[in-house]
Amino acid sequence: MHTVRGAKKPVYMLMPNGQKPIGGLYDGYGRLVTPQGNVEIYEKLAEINGYTDDLFNKGLAISHGEIKAKYPLKLSFNASAKYENFGASERCPNQGYWGAEGALASKEEILEERKYAQGTLIIQLIEAGDKYIVKAINKSKGQTLVKEFSFLPLAREFYNFQISLQDNFDKRN
Repeated sequence: MHTVRGAKKPVYMLMPNGQKPIGGLYDGYGRLVTPQGNVEIYEKLAEINGYTDDLFNKGLAISHGEIKAKYPLKLSFNASAKYENFGASERCPNQGYWGAEGALASKEEILEERKYAQGTLIIQLIEAGDKYIVKAINKSKGQTLVKEFSFLPLAREFYNFQISLQDNFDKRN
């Protein structure tokens, strides 16, 4: 993660079992700058999972899903967020890069979503900064279709087309 032009926003590493979140400004490479000093996120993640050696590498492996852990990495911008109420944090394709306006460049907002077959197929219309994404996720087959648009009406039309295809398929089967 990198920052630009001082556009920093506090981020909180959520802690399990009712422990207080660790908050600070993200300084890159898994480091939070707090009033009490730097906190190495990956090392802390390994510690809360019971590791005592090679903490950075083990924490990094946990955060990338290479090592299964009881307590995955959970980050939030909300200081009041509770560990138990959130899923594991997803990897950021932009490595947490902040845009000049101070908004996280990878921030996505789901505008519409339709789920089929008990959530094994999900079709989403997503706003991501200055682009729109239609994403169809087939969890049972491990497949994802992603189509990007720069114009919302085109993205919405493609989203509705995907929905109608699936609705028609469901009617026939």
